[in-house]
Parts: sequence; C-alpha cells; structure tokens
Amino acid sequence: MNTSKKRWCAEDGSLDMIQLVIGSLIVAIAAVGAYQSLYFGTTQLDSQMRYRKAISIARAYAEYWQGRVHIDFPESTDPRYLSVISGNLTNPVRVRLDERDPAVQDDDIWADLSYRRLKPYARSNNQNELAYWQINVIIEWWEPGAQTENNKREIEFVAAMAPAAL
Repeated sequence: MNTSKKRWCAEDGSLDMIQLVIGSLIVAIAAVGAYQSLYFGTTQLDSQMRYRKAISIARAYAEYWQGRVHIDFPESTDPRYLSVISGNLTNPVRVRLDERDPAVQDDDIWADLSYRRLKPYARSNNQNELAYWQINVIIEWWEPGAQTENNKREIEFVAAMAPAAL
C-alpha cells in the first residue's frame, strides 16, 4: 500500500489528468482566439478593398463627367442638356463592386452609382459668365450580411470642370 501511495505522489515527470485537461483547454482557447482574429482581419481587408475599389469607380465616373462637360456642354444652360444636367439620383447606374464567387452570381456585391444635379458656378466679377460646373458623384453599397439602411456605405466624390468654351 505504501508503495502505491509513493508512486502517485512521485515527482518523476509524468502527466496526470488535470494537467492534460488544462493544457488542452489552453490550446483550445488559443486556437479559437487565433481563428477569430484571422476572420476579423480578412473581413476588414475585404471591406477596405471594396472601399478602395468604390473610390476608384467614383473617380472614374467623375472623370467621365468632366470629359462630357469639357467637350459637350455649352456655356449657357441649353434646354437640350437639362436631362443630363439634372443628374440620375432616381435612376442610378448599377455596377459590380465585388465578385465573390465566380461560380455563383447571387453573392456578388453591387453598388449604385449616380451623380447629383450639375451645378454651374459663375465668376466672382461677372455673374453672367460661367466659370465651372461642379460634379458630385455618389456610390452606395451594402457590406455582406448588413442589408439595413444604417449599414449602407456611401462615398461622395466632388469634382469640377470648366466647359471647353472657356
């Protein structure tokens, strides 16, 4: 009896059940923490990539309208251009912001691209002479899993362009 008691209390480097459970618990907690941080990091990276792509799309659309203003628009507000000048907030252009899985089209992230009414600005010394047009481009999208109005992402890109007549 005395020998078995000595064997249980011996300090010969063996593992007992409590040490095994505590070690497994520590490894499990570390694995869950690593997985959560990896998941959070990848979702933030995806969100930032979509944000940067949205800025790029908005900038390209603003440059398109700068070209249209510079080439097409007359110096005064011609009635032929009123539909173009009034903007397309009610009927935005739909662009694909992120293609998530190429095999499935239901999971793609789409953005609404629009522009506000083009505002003409006159020169400070002569109110009848047009100085430039202000162009406000807006791109709106929802992140995956956040389809409420509060979680809508929006970027407004402001640019200006003088007509070619100047």
